[in-house]
Amino acid sequence: MIKRYNETRRNHPLSEGSTTREVIDKERDKLAELRSRANFIIDTTNMKVAGFKLEMEKLFVGMEQESAFAINVISFGYKNGIPMETDMIFDMRFIPNPYYVPSLKKLTGNNKKVFQYVMKYDISQTFASQLRVMINTIVPCYVKEGKYHLNIAFGCTGGQHRSVTMANKMAEVFEEDGYRVTLEHRDL
Repeated sequence: MIKRYNETRRNHPLSEGSTTREVIDKERDKLAELRSRANFIIDTTNMKVAGFKLEMEKLFVGMEQESAFAINVISFGYKNGIPMETDMIFDMRFIPNPYYVPSLKKLTGNNKKVFQYVMKYDISQTFASQLRVMINTIVPCYVKEGKYHLNIAFGCTGGQHRSVTMANKMAEVFEEDGYRVTLEHRDL
């Protein structure tokens, strides 16, 4: 503890003219009763931040490494700007646009007919399967680096059809692969 306070060049919150060692001893005394009731005690003496995060994940998420990994899937329309919180952005404008099919124009990618239209193309299927492989390849590397979440965005012109369809498809795939998934359709 003393080393950490020295490294960060910060005073202990309870230090009122006392040395860091004296304040830490006082803190231990004040927290002794609470410590005796604790379900878990973690010795962080030689632990780095990434190791501490991993311990917290194990204790409070109840999962190990890749299964604790969270993926936030976002659909959006380029005409409304790119979501700022994204780690990866995939442009779906290479897929034929249902907007130009009169019976699909006013529907969204949440509609079964639009979903089927977008996913009937070989390129859509190929993209989805290759993205699945890529994500399953890189997640263990992210975990190794201490990162436990990823924001993946899918964009199309208006954020109504292709991006929504692919976001729905990939959210389903990522859940099948054991990730914790959240799904947001920003522009619907």
